[in-house]
Amino acid sequence: MSVNDVVLLSICVLFISSSSCQENCPNINSRSLWGARSPLSVSYMSGSPSLVIVKETGTTECMSRGNCLSAVKNIQNSDVLIHGKQDIACSFLVGGDGLVYEGRGWDIQPEYPDSLEICVIGKFDKNTPTSAQISALAALIECAISKGKLTSAYTVQTPRDLTATSDNPGDMLYSLVKQLPHYFVTTSSATSITQATTIST
Repeated sequence: MSVNDVVLLSICVLFISSSSCQENCPNINSRSLWGARSPLSVSYMSGSPSLVIVKETGTTECMSRGNCLSAVKNIQNSDVLIHGKQDIACSFLVGGDGLVYEGRGWDIQPEYPDSLEICVIGKFDKNTPTSAQISALAALIECAISKGKLTSAYTVQTPRDLTATSDNPGDMLYSLVKQLPHYFVTTSSATSITQATTIST
């Protein structure tokens, strides 16, 4: 990931209405396109969240739409069948192809309650996200605000900020997230979200 990529993402997220970031809503590949199984249960949002959680999937990266559709299906199977979750954990996923894939979607509580949980497909302890992933991440956050699905006074955090034992995301993605203008973490928020996640999942 180049310095220019990081700067572009920061500018797009900070100046949400600027002309350089006019891709208000990226095309989102729906659950039906990747063959989602029905969730075991559903809990709806009570309002627009003010928190964005960015994490990695910890899986093999995907660089084409076909591979990413299969990857998202496999991630849901793992989340439900192996890890005992009610559905795929994420609100949305971003592939190495620069496309966005619907997880639980806008109005359903994700694994981290009262948040917009964006999962970057891949494992980023040594590898860096693609420029296309960076652009899609920025566009998705912008889209959420324009749709009223995220408050404009939002903060960005990661599982590493919320749980002392977490190493998600890997260092290469984490270094990017920490440069976002809305990145913020407090001890109190980490404690409350960790407890809520334990109860809800």
